Amino acid sequence: MNRFFLTLILLVATMAYTSEALACIAGPLPNDINLSSGPTTVCASSPVQSYNVSYSTGIDSDPYLLMLMVDGGTVSNIQGYSAIGGVVTGPGSCVPSLVAGGTGSCSISNIYVVSPTCRGGLTFDVDWGGSCAGSTPKEITVELQWAEDSVIKTFPITYDPGCMTEQEQDEFAEDNRQTSSITDTPSPQNLASPAAADFQIENVSILPNPATTNEVTLNLPATYENYDIQIIDLSGKVIRQMRTSDTTVRLDLSGLDGKMYIVHTTADGFSHVEKLMIAR
Repeated sequence: MNRFFLTLILLVATMAYTSEALACIAGPLPNDINLSSGPTTVCASSPVQSYNVSYSTGIDSDPYLLMLMVDGGTVSNIQGYSAIGGVVTGPGSCVPSLVAGGTGSCSISNIYVVSPTCRGGLTFDVDWGGSCAGSTPKEITVELQWAEDSVIKTFPITYDPGCMTEQEQDEFAEDNRQTSSITDTPSPQNLASPAAADFQIENVSILPNPATTNEVTLNLPATYENYDIQIIDLSGKVIRQMRTSDTTVRLDLSGLDGKMYIVHTTADGFSHVEKLMIAR
């Protein structure tokens, strides 16, 4: 009889512990991003490498924005995936959805929409060599935005020319000299924006936000001659677009539904992303 009660007590305790552990696992996910795989030191003899950027999103009610920025390399084969419980489950609501950007030479800036309470990521290849061998800086930057907050991580890439042939080393040195001469020459962009190397336009704001009327004001820095502005919905459709040289721009929202949009601003290869909520 004593053995029976002892076994029963152990069984109840085990069930309680398991229940508590499951409750902990099922709790809110953290808002986080990481470089899950891929080298941060690249030998010039093997310049093409594969990377996996993963994310997790919490319980914020609004969609999240995931931004992938790669400088100093040519990106290809970008694929989104969902990974619930660490198991890749294929296309679904947790798969990042591209709304702006695309592949480019030596730098990209892509914007994706991701859902709350998800795990997922992006896999892609980067060629750090070729025409981008002398392009600096070389880095992968990932940003996750939600509500009024964000987390951003930058992963510098070391490109090792020591693995090159003598001819490749000469070409690399020449590319670096050309890049340095351009970088060292003061320009309005470099003088006005210390974040120019990150390809981000600084000091951009939208007022009011959330929008309660048919008009908001987009404030831009007096750094660039012309700005291209797009209002994009979360499906990636461009709703409105314009070019302006003004630093105070009135955006007409008449006819737009009350939901979230993305205001994507570009100028001379630099960009800025701002979420705009229409709540009228």
